[in-house]
Amino acid sequence: MDHLETQNAPAYGRRTPVSLQRPSARLGAYSGATYYERPALKPSDYGQLVAAYLFIGGIAGAAQVIATTADLANRSELKDIVRSGRYLAVAGSIAGPAFLIADLRTPERWYNMLRIFRATSTMSIGAWTLAAFGATSGVALAADILADATERPAFRMIARIFGLPAAATGAIVATYTGTLLSATSTPIWAEAHPILPVLFGASATATSTAAISLLAQRSGVSFRQHNGLRRLAFVTAAAEWLSTRMLERRLRLRRVAQPLLASPAVAKTYRGGYLVLGIVAPAVIEGLGWVMRRRSRTFSVAAAVATLAGGYLLRSVLLSAGKTSALRPVDYFTNAQP
Repeated sequence: MDHLETQNAPAYGRRTPVSLQRPSARLGAYSGATYYERPALKPSDYGQLVAAYLFIGGIAGAAQVIATTADLANRSELKDIVRSGRYLAVAGSIAGPAFLIADLRTPERWYNMLRIFRATSTMSIGAWTLAAFGATSGVALAADILADATERPAFRMIARIFGLPAAATGAIVATYTGTLLSATSTPIWAEAHPILPVLFGASATATSTAAISLLAQRSGVSFRQHNGLRRLAFVTAAAEWLSTRMLERRLRLRRVAQPLLASPAVAKTYRGGYLVLGIVAPAVIEGLGWVMRRRSRTFSVAAAVATLAGGYLLRSVLLSAGKTSALRPVDYFTNAQP
């Protein structure tokens, strides 16, 4: 009797008993009752300071990966790219946490994140990884500078050795923020959990490539070197575009896409600001230069700036869509259905 009652008792918030629902019902929109359409979640307080942290951290992490890869190639013509990437990594490891700390309600207690390490906490893993990334990146850059100043091979070897853990932690820094958002209860972030880290990683690589290109050009980098960055930009733009298509498809299937794809202001910024300005425009600019064989620094700079703007807008619109999603009880209950 108890077994039958358990099977036939309606689940909380549903009009239909679980045993009578169709197998595909979990992909459908929630059709049960809400409490007068009141939000079931408190929206995140993440604002533009956190968006800046996500943006800068992504650039810093991916820039170190690119710099270390170029350094391991051991080619003298890639020296400026290595140095630019390492400068970006160190600058980002300082500026990124500064934005994150400024967003804390009690900024003076930022050190609490490093008092303990919890392997089950995405925030704890991220804080310790960011600390290790900043330390190893700083040593690699300092050794690189000393190697140029003293011309001693030992410093170059130290830079290369510390560049390896810096690149490993940099790869985590560039992607873990996607995992951090998807580990929350915010519906649109939670439903994007398999794709968000991949999208953030692709975007981080694209924006870091653009930033390295800008810095390298200021130091007189040759167009031969810039061609390598251009090819990397094309590959990452394709990966980023594919990731966005996968993200949109998943959010539509899970019935939580409205805050990102249908909300007027957010949808326009996402499509026009991120997709068009951040991905399509740079690819068209660089592609035309490649086909016409006209290597214009002006066009390269324009493409890099557009990529950077699009990368920031991606983080900003996803945070905004997350807040809207948390205010929609239907999105929450759709996400919470077993």
